[in-house]
Amino acid sequence: MDSKRALQIEKIIAKFLNWKRVAFSGGKWFDKEDIRSEKYLAQVKATEQYAIKVDSRDIRKLEDNALKYRKKPIFIIHFDTSTPLNSTWCMMPIKYFKKIKEDETYED
Repeated sequence: MDSKRALQIEKIIAKFLNWKRVAFSGGKWFDKEDIRSEKYLAQVKATEQYAIKVDSRDIRKLEDNALKYRKKPIFIIHFDTSTPLNSTWCMMPIKYFKKIKEDETYED
Protein backbone atom coordinates (compact mmCIF):
# COMPACT_ATOMS: atom_id res chain seq x y z
CA MET A 1 0.00 0.00 0.00
CA ASP A 2 1.41 3.38 -0.88
CA SER A 3 1.99 6.01 1.79
CA LYS A 4 -0.63 8.37 0.33
CA ARG A 5 -3.35 5.72 0.76
CA ALA A 6 -2.10 4.82 4.26
CA LEU A 7 -2.28 8.50 5.25
CA GLN A 8 -5.81 8.71 3.86
CA ILE A 9 -6.85 5.69 5.93
CA GLU A 10 -5.34 7.22 9.09
CA LYS A 11 -7.37 10.38 8.44
CA ILE A 12 -10.60 8.41 7.89
CA ILE A 13 -10.13 6.40 11.09
CA ALA A 14 -9.15 9.46 13.14
CA LYS A 15 -12.20 11.37 11.92
CA PHE A 16 -14.51 8.41 12.61
CA LEU A 17 -13.19 8.13 16.19
CA ASN A 18 -13.08 11.92 16.64
CA TRP A 19 -9.35 11.62 17.38
CA LYS A 20 -6.37 13.52 16.01
CA ARG A 21 -3.83 12.29 13.51
CA VAL A 22 -0.23 12.48 14.70
CA ALA A 23 1.85 14.61 12.33
CA PHE A 24 4.21 12.65 10.07
CA SER A 25 2.63 9.39 11.37
CA GLY A 26 4.71 9.63 14.51
CA GLY A 27 7.96 10.09 12.61
CA LYS A 28 9.26 12.78 14.94
CA TRP A 29 11.12 11.96 18.15
CA PHE A 30 8.66 14.02 20.23
CA ASP A 31 5.40 12.71 18.78
CA LYS A 32 4.91 8.98 18.21
CA GLU A 33 2.40 6.55 16.67
CA ASP A 34 -0.37 7.42 14.17
CA ILE A 35 -3.55 8.72 15.84
CA ARG A 36 -4.47 9.72 19.37
CA SER A 37 -7.18 10.97 21.68
CA GLU A 38 -7.11 12.31 25.18
CA LYS A 39 -7.02 8.73 26.56
CA TYR A 40 -5.65 6.57 23.74
CA LEU A 41 -2.62 6.29 21.48
CA ALA A 42 -3.02 4.15 18.36
CA GLN A 43 -0.80 2.51 15.79
CA VAL A 44 -2.57 1.98 12.46
CA LYS A 45 -1.51 -0.82 10.13
CA ALA A 46 -3.20 -1.07 6.75
CA THR A 47 -2.91 -3.57 3.94
CA GLU A 48 -4.46 -4.35 0.57
CA GLN A 49 -3.71 -8.05 1.15
CA TYR A 50 -5.85 -10.68 2.86
CA ALA A 51 -3.45 -10.97 5.79
CA ILE A 52 -1.20 -8.73 7.84
CA LYS A 53 1.70 -9.62 10.11
CA VAL A 54 1.45 -8.24 13.62
CA ASP A 55 4.93 -8.03 15.09
CA SER A 56 5.25 -8.14 18.87
CA ARG A 57 7.98 -5.47 18.59
CA ASP A 58 5.40 -3.05 17.14
CA ILE A 59 3.07 -3.81 20.02
CA ARG A 60 5.84 -3.33 22.61
CA LYS A 61 6.84 -0.03 20.99
CA LEU A 62 3.21 1.12 21.08
CA GLU A 63 2.95 0.12 24.75
CA ASP A 64 6.15 2.02 25.59
CA ASN A 65 4.99 5.15 23.76
CA ALA A 66 1.53 4.98 25.35
CA LEU A 67 3.11 4.70 28.79
CA LYS A 68 5.36 7.67 28.03
CA TYR A 69 2.33 9.81 27.08
CA ARG A 70 0.13 8.35 29.83
CA LYS A 71 -2.35 6.91 27.34
CA LYS A 72 -3.81 3.49 26.67
CA PRO A 73 -2.45 1.64 23.61
CA ILE A 74 -4.73 0.61 20.75
CA PHE A 75 -3.46 -1.30 17.71
CA ILE A 76 -5.71 -0.72 14.68
CA ILE A 77 -5.64 -3.01 11.66
CA HIS A 78 -7.29 -2.01 8.40
CA PHE A 79 -7.87 -4.32 5.46
CA ASP A 80 -8.36 -2.01 2.49
CA THR A 81 -11.73 -2.55 0.85
CA SER A 82 -14.19 -0.33 -0.97
CA THR A 83 -15.99 0.31 2.34
CA PRO A 84 -13.25 1.71 4.58
CA LEU A 85 -14.47 1.07 8.10
CA ASN A 86 -16.17 -2.31 7.60
CA SER A 87 -12.76 -4.00 7.57
CA THR A 88 -11.12 -2.08 10.38
CA TRP A 89 -10.37 -3.84 13.67
CA CYS A 90 -8.62 -2.88 16.86
CA MET A 91 -6.57 -4.75 19.44
CA MET A 92 -5.90 -3.66 22.98
CA PRO A 93 -4.56 -5.19 26.17
CA ILE A 94 -7.27 -7.42 27.58
CA LYS A 95 -7.31 -5.50 30.89
CA TYR A 96 -8.63 -2.43 29.00
CA PHE A 97 -11.19 -4.51 27.13
CA LYS A 98 -12.37 -5.97 30.45
CA LYS A 99 -12.86 -2.46 31.83
CA ILE A 100 -14.80 -1.40 28.73
CA LYS A 101 -16.91 -4.55 29.01
CA GLU A 102 -17.68 -3.80 32.66
CA ASP A 103 -18.76 -0.26 31.75
CA GLU A 104 -20.66 -1.45 28.70
CA THR A 105 -23.83 0.32 27.74
CA TYR A 106 -23.66 -0.54 24.05
CA GLU A 107 -26.00 -3.16 22.68
CA ASP A 108 -25.65 -4.62 19.19
